[in-house]
Amino acid sequence: MRVIVYIVLMICSVHLFGQEAFNNLEKETEKLFQKEGFNYQDADCDKLLIDSKSYFFKKSPITYFKGYTRVFDEQEVLVVMIPFLPGNKGYNITWVLKKERLYIQNISLIENNGKFERTSKGEIIEKPYKKLKKEEIKKRIEKFTNSKFNKEGLLPAKWVNGEFGLITIKLDNSKKYNNSYGEYLEKNQKHYKMIFKKGKLKLMLLAKKG
Repeated sequence: MRVIVYIVLMICSVHLFGQEAFNNLEKETEKLFQKEGFNYQDADCDKLLIDSKSYFFKKSPITYFKGYTRVFDEQEVLVVMIPFLPGNKGYNITWVLKKERLYIQNISLIENNGKFERTSKGEIIEKPYKKLKKEEIKKRIEKFTNSKFNKEGLLPAKWVNGEFGLITIKLDNSKKYNNSYGEYLEKNQKHYKMIFKKGKLKLMLLAKKG
């Protein structure tokens, strides 16, 4: 029973706490990033493709813009406030690097199965989930970033500047880690640093965590 209540609280948290909850989520994420620096990592990392190889941004470049948690509303995506999930925005972006330039390739929504609201009588009611078409999703991102998808279906990320952390994880199904997830990551995770200027890659190098 406790598990069910906990899940409901997570789903309802965005809708019951209102707009300030979104603002606080972004502020808390930034605060954690400033504290942890290169060790920071989003709860659900955006993917970056380089020559068909997958990397993961520790901090999504979309967080450069304030309001990244509100590109889509609570009837369209699920953004969980309880517990605090750093970088949680209700959608994931697939980025791609082509000819040293960074682009958005795809946006995947974390779909909300229903919107929960509190009535004037204090009752919690559910409203149906609103499904967005792919073109509408792209239009939202275009408006938010003030950039357009090109004929190749890629959106230039010219706003991206500075240093970004990346990780890769090598799949290893052996049993030599004694069921320790931390040990598994230590042995199979690699960290990189990337430096961009106006969306163009200037430097990429292997780095150490910590």
